[in-house]
Amino acid sequence: TTGLVQAVAPLTGRPMLVDFNEGATAVVAERSGVSAERQLSIGEIIARHQQQQRAQDVLVQNYTAHVRMQQHFRPTATDPGYDVVSENRYFVSGDGVEWEELSFSVNGSKWGADRPPFPLLQPEKVLSLPLQLRFDDGYRYQLNGRERVDGFDCFVVGFEPLRKEGALYRGPVWIDRKTFARVRVQAVQGGLTAPVVSNDETQHYSPVTIGNRPVFLFSGLAAQQIVLIAGRNLLIEKSVE
Repeated sequence: TTGLVQAVAPLTGRPMLVDFNEGATAVVAERSGVSAERQLSIGEIIARHQQQQRAQDVLVQNYTAHVRMQQHFRPTATDPGYDVVSENRYFVSGDGVEWEELSFSVNGSKWGADRPPFPLLQPEKVLSLPLQLRFDDGYRYQLNGRERVDGFDCFVVGFEPLRKEGALYRGPVWIDRKTFARVRVQAVQGGLTAPVVSNDETQHYSPVTIGNRPVFLFSGLAAQQIVLIAGRNLLIEKSVE
């Protein structure tokens, strides 16, 4: 008659069901349901990506890949430039990278083992940097929305380095919403020293199944570099597959 009910329930340390209908002469039941997807914070997204990367590092301790690298050198805007294409065998073990050059050609003309040295082809810049880009506490992160890229629904996360010194990256990374693996990274590298004074690259990662688990390995790179030679800037357009 007062509309108030008091009840005492013991704390058992486990889930309990309290029936408020006991002794009632009439029972009226009403049920409604509301569901919504909880939005992850940027900290949770980065933490899950780091967890995924650590688990992948345990599964993939080393692998070998065939690498085709194409570079187009353009001395001036009107100069047609020249193309350098090399085929390579690529060895990855942890953070270490080694590669073996299998063929080398300039404008379609192949060179053998006696080819002249080519100082602009720096394998430590061309191949190892994408694999060593780790998103740790040295960067500041911002969630820039969601986007579908390369067939994956992704979080778009902007990143920039906290410190100013050193050759560090800034840009967006696309992280798969299901596996939290990186799918694409678009990065501008600052703080470089000559001869490479500017580096703007887009890295692609593709899934490979080990057992029942997909792991995402570096599969391609498109980049533009500006190299300072004898006081002049030389534009290099590069692709790695």
